[in-house]
Amino acid sequence: MVALSCGPNLYILSRSEVHRYDPSQDRWSKRTPPKLIPDICTAVAMGTEIFCTDKEFSKTMVYNTESDRWQKLSGWPNPEILPRHLAAIPRLFVLENQLHVLLAAFDIYLKPSEYMVYVYDRSADAWRDLEVTLPDKTSVGCGFPCHVAHQEPHDAVVRPRSYQDESYLHGFLGTVGDLQKAGVLQDVVLEVEDRQFPCHRLVLSAASPYFRAMFTSDMAESRKETVVLKGLDAGMFEEILSYIYSGTLNVSLDKVQPLYQAADLLQLDYVRDTCSSYMAMNVERSTCVDMYKFADAFSADMLRKHCLKCISKHFAKVASSEELFSLSVNQLTEIISHDELDVKEETTVWEAVVRWVQHSREDRLHHLPSILPHIRFNLLTSDDMAAILEHPLVREDPGSSEVIRNVVQKENSVLKPRLGMTTELALMFVYYDTEMTDCDMLFMNPQQGKYISCSYDSNILRLARGGTVASDNNIYILACESEESDRLFLFQYSHAENVWERVGVSSPTETLALATDGERFHYLLVGVDQVLYYLAIEWTLGNTYNLLRMARYNRHTDQWQECSHLELNKRCHQMVALSCGPNLYFFPINLTEVYCYIPSQNRWCKRTPPRISADICTAVAMGTEIFCTGRDRDVTQMMVYNTVSDSWHELTGWPNPEVLSPHLYIHPWLFVLENQLHLSLAASDMYEKPSGHLVYVYDRSADAWRDLEVTLGLPDEAGVGCCFECCVAHGAFALTSFRESCPTPPTQWARPTNMADSPVAFPRCYQDDNYFFGFLEVVGGFQLSGVLQDVVLEVEDRRFPCHRLVLSAASPYFQAMFTSGMAESRQKTVVLQGLDAGMFEEILEYIYSGSLQLSLDKVQPLYQAADLLQLDYVRKACIDYMVMNVQRSTCVDLYKFADAFSVDMVQRRSLQTIHIHFAKVASSEEFCSLSVNQLTEIISHDELDVKEETTVWEAVVRWVQHSREDRLHHLPSILSHIRFNLLTSDDKAAILEHPLVREDPGSSEVIRNVVQKDNPDLKPRLGMATTEMALVYNIDRNRLLFMNPQQGKYISCSYEPGTLPNPVATTVTSDNNIYILSRVPGGEGRLHLTRYNHAENVWECANMSSVSRLEELRRDGVSVDQHLVEVEQILYYLALERRKDNSSLLRMTKYIRETDQWQECSRLLLGKTLYDILTPQCGPYLYFLSGTEVHRYDPSQDRWIRRTPAMVQTDLCSAVAMGTEIFCTDRYFSHTLVYDTESDSWQELAGWPDPGYRDVRTLTTPQLFVLENQLHILFEAHDPDLDDAPSENLVYVYDRSADAWRDLEAALPDERYIGRGPLCPVAHMYLPYLQGT
Repeated sequence: MVALSCGPNLYILSRSEVHRYDPSQDRWSKRTPPKLIPDICTAVAMGTEIFCTDKEFSKTMVYNTESDRWQKLSGWPNPEILPRHLAAIPRLFVLENQLHVLLAAFDIYLKPSEYMVYVYDRSADAWRDLEVTLPDKTSVGCGFPCHVAHQEPHDAVVRPRSYQDESYLHGFLGTVGDLQKAGVLQDVVLEVEDRQFPCHRLVLSAASPYFRAMFTSDMAESRKETVVLKGLDAGMFEEILSYIYSGTLNVSLDKVQPLYQAADLLQLDYVRDTCSSYMAMNVERSTCVDMYKFADAFSADMLRKHCLKCISKHFAKVASSEELFSLSVNQLTEIISHDELDVKEETTVWEAVVRWVQHSREDRLHHLPSILPHIRFNLLTSDDMAAILEHPLVREDPGSSEVIRNVVQKENSVLKPRLGMTTELALMFVYYDTEMTDCDMLFMNPQQGKYISCSYDSNILRLARGGTVASDNNIYILACESEESDRLFLFQYSHAENVWERVGVSSPTETLALATDGERFHYLLVGVDQVLYYLAIEWTLGNTYNLLRMARYNRHTDQWQECSHLELNKRCHQMVALSCGPNLYFFPINLTEVYCYIPSQNRWCKRTPPRISADICTAVAMGTEIFCTGRDRDVTQMMVYNTVSDSWHELTGWPNPEVLSPHLYIHPWLFVLENQLHLSLAASDMYEKPSGHLVYVYDRSADAWRDLEVTLGLPDEAGVGCCFECCVAHGAFALTSFRESCPTPPTQWARPTNMADSPVAFPRCYQDDNYFFGFLEVVGGFQLSGVLQDVVLEVEDRRFPCHRLVLSAASPYFQAMFTSGMAESRQKTVVLQGLDAGMFEEILEYIYSGSLQLSLDKVQPLYQAADLLQLDYVRKACIDYMVMNVQRSTCVDLYKFADAFSVDMVQRRSLQTIHIHFAKVASSEEFCSLSVNQLTEIISHDELDVKEETTVWEAVVRWVQHSREDRLHHLPSILSHIRFNLLTSDDKAAILEHPLVREDPGSSEVIRNVVQKDNPDLKPRLGMATTEMALVYNIDRNRLLFMNPQQGKYISCSYEPGTLPNPVATTVTSDNNIYILSRVPGGEGRLHLTRYNHAENVWECANMSSVSRLEELRRDGVSVDQHLVEVEQILYYLALERRKDNSSLLRMTKYIRETDQWQECSRLLLGKTLYDILTPQCGPYLYFLSGTEVHRYDPSQDRWIRRTPAMVQTDLCSAVAMGTEIFCTDRYFSHTLVYDTESDSWQELAGWPDPGYRDVRTLTTPQLFVLENQLHILFEAHDPDLDDAPSENLVYVYDRSADAWRDLEAALPDERYIGRGPLCPVAHMYLPYLQGT
């Protein structure tokens, strides 16, 4: 994939797809893909065109972004000049408005050996060699494009930003429902069976196309106050209204059919489909006939299929019931024509037909000739045939006996035995050596004690790559034609001959043209509704994503046709795919993603993954659910996915893994046999030698597994694998269900899994999330179309037609206006005062869409409008946007706004920025617009980054002189905030002689009083006597090292024994206080805080209450990492709790200064056991990071939100925030990753550049820290080949422009150091106070 900009848009190009992103609309649109380039490896834009080429530079294509068309250009003219062992990797670039290409030739070790640069002459459609000579040390990376730029330093750009209020979208309908319950703003009454239902036209129209046509057209009902609805049940309509106003649907068996009919009439697709799914889930013997007739009448195909399966399964009992008589002739013939009838003898079918005809003999006898061809006379004995011919019904109707004789004479042997005439068996793959050169098939039914082993052509089984059982009971496998070939062919099992036969000549691998320079890690064959699908995961070298490729088999043409592919976010070496209902489901082995393929639409859609992280290797469908589990110790965890509700839950896993030794590997396979879930376990040792087989059956009512204590009858050396639905590596196979028709295998039959019967049909509650989010979108469409509006709001002479209901649901301000006795509630036009018309238009856009567009020029008036209209989300989003965009050019303006509207967060961030840039801010025009109180607040802070106090005095002078007459009298009150104790005597004398001071006697008096007091408690400003330094602990001694490697400063301080506590966690707060959290001596389970005294260089009790220790111990006795973090001037203590179910719980408490108490915060449940946690603070949020998960904690809402994890899977050990980014690394310093908190995206940076003979010592993990706004890392390196070799303490600094780490060659004392927590704390240290060496 290649991404680049062209004009105002962004383009994504790959070999099969092109997409354009329009930033102004935040929307992607599909464009025309190329047809000639197999792989695009480099692209560049020039004008309105995009040029691209493949990695061999054999084809060059140009894409015109305006006409959406492609054109072929010349490729590299002379590739033959390179020796065979070299590979040229091209990089396109535009220089001086001409297209160039840089070819970097690499040998087999990826060592650069030659560079060539060509320029393209478009008039001649030719490339010309520039015969360049690059410096010898040039090294061109093979993964990066060439960039051309004019680089100049510039300030950060304040960009507009779009916000989406998800909680508003979800909560809007709930508020509307509350207004409905309160009976306010209703404008229509619906009458059903003499019952009246007051409602809102707007809500009804948004929910139902039926009501939309009624109320937004010229129909008579659109003008009526009371509308009578015919053909509906009042009780069902009440349920429908409950759904319309809440998105929640309550379904039970007694009302599901009339509810379906009501939804069908009112065109409520979700309700109709949900009712259909609910009936399908509750199809059982007592309900199947009734539901079948209902499904047949309303063409509910999915329900109809489920009913037919259930009728087929229980045919003998259904045939003797009264329900049979209510079937129509077409329904009866459809039922008895199925192979799946569970009958032992065909006479059962004949007897059912007789009972049906005799129930209404006169009306039905003439149908008998059309019914009889569906009875399988070839399965009857001669005695049974004679008895049927002599039956009174047949003798009475000559046509019937004629039909029977014709059928018998034809002797149609193609008609299979009924499913009930067979035995359901599971098929297992048996091998007798680890190379699988000797293979058999085992057919088994453990419940009946049947085990049949059959031998076949070993080449077919040994080279098999996937298999499945189709719904027509045919069994297929894919196998290679030979060991040397990758071509796969289809083989079908012949039930009659008990052999495997090749089907057709086409190969799916040829159809998909899978890359030969990559790897295909997994193959699968899946049957969906009698259609076979071949799936393969393709990983192309050099890419970090996987492509799931798929082809379907057309039996009529013997051709494999490529289907829609699926691009996966992460590398996936194994997968599980299976059919459930009419769809196909795909699970990567780590269950981080779930996808559903809809064959009727040839498209993939993303589904909900489980919240608990789990690895799976086998899965099976039963009914509308998919059961899955993992291998080895993960077999104790069983997950169930409900395909209807798109939700997960856990079942009890394998109950007793302790029966196997720790060195054994467990290979599980799930299968459904006789409508019960089974689990087969094959154990092997570390050398893959088989050591045991177990089979369990699941009892759902008890949520327990029962050992069937099977005896497979296999030799000890035999291994059991699976040959269907690939679930493990090395060509392992899953289990499939079979039936045998006699004691020997030659007449075996397979069948798909039947749906489980539910003995009790429980009521169920469904939540339509799509309705929640789509409701407001439909209402927004009404607003744009100008329909159903009932009030006009007038702002600054501009008129805005709106809906009272929508305004009231969005804003407490409007709710009070329109639902009370205020005069506005009766007015058709309401004039709003104190609002800007442009800002109100933005507010309305948010109210009708949940979307908010912010930019710096309108964020302040938008905040004021939201403050007036009580729109909390808009107000908070404005605050977040202002905080994000506080910088030197904006800090004064935002500070004044925040001060005026008491926006504390913006005020604090603005003050911090003013302090950092005080010298430049004080010389700006904005500084002179400050009030006297704002000025004194700024200059009274310790954090001013000034080298001399005269800078503060000069800033005050500029401020006064800007409006001398109005401000001179404030000078005495300002001067007391200048720290005269930090001035020299000459500076003081100069100030006393300044014209402003001499002009105002009060000012000189103030200065003399301050000087005489000589207050030594006034600290130096932060920029004067302080130096930013990192703190590291000496492992072996009671010492701290304060260091600034850039300045060459290293100060090691010793402390009295017992005064420097052994830290559990350390942090530096925004007010430069350093805290250590440590265990309370003698206080079991308590931690207390110690604070550093800068002036005395000692550690003192912080006089804060102790906190309960949250962490548990590892099994080996080592405590879990714990952290102390400050967010928005509040301290948080975090620790992990390891749980018995192999998950982890992140617990957190915060310190409340007002009450001197620690308060528990929201917890975070993590998917797997973790021992190391990273919890950096960035902006107003706290982040949790691990190798697989990222979460953000919002203190204002006490809520965790899942964010995007890193694409590079690695164990992170250190993280630090700088600006809006978080930098992380692993304990080997091999990967450096950066997470952008604004865009929620990751980028990989360079790791340790040249380890040479040294390795990172992992006993002390690397520690990231930010010093003087640059990223640093401290780590310990050693020679791994020399046990006694001394370690080196190394400090590197990161140069982002070069994406490289530079060794600072730091001269640390020759001792061992360690950071406390995932980073080295950094503080501003007063050097004169540090007493050390």
